[in-house]
Amino acid sequence: MIKDSLYTLFTRIFYIIGKIIYSVVINRTLGPEGKGLFELIQLGPNVLSSFGTFGFNESNTYFSGKKPEKIPNIIGNSYRLAGIFSIIAIILGAGFLFLKVNRGLFTEIPMWVGFLALLVIPIILLDLFLECILYGENRIWVRNWHEILRIVSGILFMGFFVIILNWYVQGAVYGYLLIHTVLLIFTFVILSRFHKPAGGKLDKPLVKESWMFARFSWGANFAQYLLLNIDRWLIFLLVAENIRTQQVGLYSTAANVMVNIWIIPASIQTALIPKITQKGESERKKLVPPSLRIVTILVILAIAILVLIGKPALDILYNRPDKTWDFTMAYIPMMLLIPGIFSMSFAKVFAADFFSRGKPYISMWVSIFALFNNVWINLVLIPSDWTIGSLYIGGMNGAAIASSIAYTLSFILFLYLYVKESGEKSRDLFIPKKVDFETIWAWVVISLRNLSKKNTDGGDA
Repeated sequence: MIKDSLYTLFTRIFYIIGKIIYSVVINRTLGPEGKGLFELIQLGPNVLSSFGTFGFNESNTYFSGKKPEKIPNIIGNSYRLAGIFSIIAIILGAGFLFLKVNRGLFTEIPMWVGFLALLVIPIILLDLFLECILYGENRIWVRNWHEILRIVSGILFMGFFVIILNWYVQGAVYGYLLIHTVLLIFTFVILSRFHKPAGGKLDKPLVKESWMFARFSWGANFAQYLLLNIDRWLIFLLVAENIRTQQVGLYSTAANVMVNIWIIPASIQTALIPKITQKGESERKKLVPPSLRIVTILVILAIAILVLIGKPALDILYNRPDKTWDFTMAYIPMMLLIPGIFSMSFAKVFAADFFSRGKPYISMWVSIFALFNNVWINLVLIPSDWTIGSLYIGGMNGAAIASSIAYTLSFILFLYLYVKESGEKSRDLFIPKKVDFETIWAWVVISLRNLSKKNTDGGDA
C-alpha cells in the first residue's frame, strides 16, 4: 500500500510540474479570455464523456479484479459500448452547441471548432474502458504512466499548435484531440501485451450485470464531474457579457491550481481501491482510517504552501509585460476555495471505501446532494453585487464561495454515513497519530532509497 501510494504520489507530483508548464503555455499565450474560451469548448466533450461512460469504466475495474476469467468478454464489450455511447453523446453535444445561450462562444472562434472538439468523445470513452481493465488487475503503474504521457504529450502538442503556429483556441483544440489519441494508443498497446484482442458477440448478460453494478457509480461520477465544472458555465451565463470569458479564464486558473492538492487523496485512493476491494473488511479497517489522517497532514501542508506562494507565482508564471491582463486576480477565488478543497480531500477516501463495499450509490447520492447545493448557491451568488468589506461576493468569487460551501456539506454527509457504516469514531479519523508521521517518513525513506538505487544501478528501482 505504501509503495503503490508513493509511486502514484510521485507520479502525480511530476504530473503537477508538467501541468504548470502546460498552463504556462496556455495562459501566457491565450490570456484570461482565450483561456476561458478553451475551458468552455472543452467542457462540453468532457461532460459528455463523463456522461457517456454510463459507469462501465468503474464496472470494468470492479469485474476485472473480481472475475478475471471474464476479461476477454469485458474487452469485447468495451469496444462495442464505447461506439454506441459515443454516438449518443455526440448527438447530445451537437444539439447543445446549437442552443442560443452558446452563441456567445463563437464570436471570436468559428463554430466548427466546437463540433471538432466533440470528436474526442469516442477516443476518451474507449481509453477509459480499456485502461480501467488494467487498473482492475492492480496494474497501477499503467495509470501512473498514463498520467505522465498525458502531460508530456500535452506540453508538446500545445507548444506546437499554440506557441509555434499561434493558432489560438483552434490550435489548443487540435492539441486536445491529439493528447487523447496518444493516450488511447498507449492503453491499447499495453493491453495487447497482456490480453488477446476480443471478438465475438456482445455479452449481454455481462452488460446487464455491469450496468446493475455501475449505475450508481456512474451517477456519482457524473454528478461529481458536474459539481466540479458546472460553475464555469454558470459564470459564462450569469456574468456581464464584456467580462464573462475573462472571468471563466481566471476562475478556471484558480480552480485548476487548487485541485492539484487532490493528488494527495487521489494517490491514496488509486492504491486503496484494488486492495480493499479484493481483501475486504479487515483491509479496510487497517488502511482507511490512517489514510484519512495522512491526508489531513499532507493537505494542510500543501494549502499552507499555496497560500504563501500563490499570488507571486500567478504573476511570475502567467503575466506578460507586453500584455494588459492580470492573472493575480485569480488569487482571491483560490483562497475562497480552500475550505472546500480541504473538506473534499477526505470525500475521495470515503468514496473509495464505499466503492469497495459494493455501495457506490452512497457516493452518488452525496454527489447529487452537493451538486444541487452548488447550483442554487451559484445562482444566488454569481449575479449578486454584494460585498463584505472590500471583498466582492459576485462573479468568480461567488462561484468559489458556492463551491466551498457545497464541498463542505458533502464532506459532512460523507463523514456521517462513513461513521455509521464502519463503526469508526470520527476523532480517530483526522487527528494525526505518531504512526502517521512515521508512515510519511517511511514514504520519504523508500523514495530516497529507490532513487539512490536507480542512480547506482542505472536502472529502475
